[in-house]
Amino acid sequence: MVERLVHKPAHILINRTPLTEGLQIAAIQDAKTFRVACLPYNRTDLIRRFDRLGYDLLDWWKPAELSLHVPGFPEHSVPEYSGMFLRQRS
Repeated sequence: MVERLVHKPAHILINRTPLTEGLQIAAIQDAKTFRVACLPYNRTDLIRRFDRLGYDLLDWWKPAELSLHVPGFPEHSVPEYSGMFLRQRS
């Protein structure tokens, strides 16, 4: 989405997002009271793509209150979501 912008933002804040070191897959997150489509991105690939767009990763964190369990495919589960803060290089 950022790639298509004519005027890119100086800062990007991504919070509470499922990131993985594995394959990018489509899943359904079941939060008991609702279900939502979920697309965990590969963390390394996402950071690399922002780097190519001219952004530096300044900080990252793991808000451990959220996770994504993929029944039958534990290798695709995300034990804790992630957040990151990026700044456009001058």
